[in-house]
Amino acid sequence: MTAQIAHWWLRLFSLILVSGLLPDLEAQSLIRNGSFEGLDPFYGHTPLEWEVCDSVSTPDIQPISSDRPAYGGKTYVGLVARVRTEGRPEWNGTVEAIYQELRDSLIPGQDYRIRLYLMYDPNHKPSAPLQIGSAKLRIYIGNEPCTESRLLWQSVFINHQNWQPYNIRFKANCGEKFLRLQADIADESYDLNYIMIDSVSLIKTSSGSQPLVNCADFYGNGSNGNSGNNGQNNGNGQSDAESQCPVYLPTAFSPDGDGINDHFLVYPHCQITSFELYIVDRWGNMVFTSRNENDGWDGTFRGMEAASGVYSYQLIFHYLDTLAHERTRTDRGTVTLFR
Repeated sequence: MTAQIAHWWLRLFSLILVSGLLPDLEAQSLIRNGSFEGLDPFYGHTPLEWEVCDSVSTPDIQPISSDRPAYGGKTYVGLVARVRTEGRPEWNGTVEAIYQELRDSLIPGQDYRIRLYLMYDPNHKPSAPLQIGSAKLRIYIGNEPCTESRLLWQSVFINHQNWQPYNIRFKANCGEKFLRLQADIADESYDLNYIMIDSVSLIKTSSGSQPLVNCADFYGNGSNGNSGNNGQNNGNGQSDAESQCPVYLPTAFSPDGDGINDHFLVYPHCQITSFELYIVDRWGNMVFTSRNENDGWDGTFRGMEAASGVYSYQLIFHYLDTLAHERTRTDRGTVTLFR
């Protein structure tokens, strides 16, 4: 009797496992339906909880044009980048993408990890008889749907024929709450480039970390400039960070195209090992970010001219001191944009 009961429980557990009723191991993920379940596989079907930004070409729920099984669950999604399409020149160069609004806005300064599984099927049969090659994948994060926003990651050619995991780690900016997955052309010798995606999750990786950016008071307690330098005072009214790595931070710039002061640039006078610059407007919108001290803000936001006015910045960088020890400096302040 005991053996029969044990056998019955084993069968019940197997049924639950197969039917997908066990708790999701990625339950803490900020992404809904990362395995693209809920609809039957078909051409042009957008997965539940996901959206597309245009109707030129929509993703396909697989398996339908491929016989490869999903990594997790029953279905996955396929995205195409169109190099050329016979009889439809307006489709040439177009790419498929899907996006969704996350369960919650990301915490600025918090570290996150995206994990997803990718593969390529050389025997994929599209709805039209075209030559198929492998694609790349781009991942964007932003505070509005249907915009490329911040590019987090671009893959290499995805030409492996079995599911492989990819992990993308990043630090969140203010207001980011939309994730976009987009196919990208990898080989123009083919008509179409194709990629398969499954089991996408997005989770925090360091829940105890403090936000890097306070969007409500970006430059810190209403202070006006250079309020966050690290290090002890050296007796001359300067911190060690200021004396060992002087930084020139302009208080204003005028992007009028005259070649003079057209960009807000940071000028550090030391050996930089890492660099982060964040600029927000008075409503807390992140208008510019950079991880390269040679890249400056040109006064635009989402491709449009930003309004004249005062903007807040936060600068965080690591540098080598006179003893070749790595140190950190933080500067906060404001810059005025004149037009």
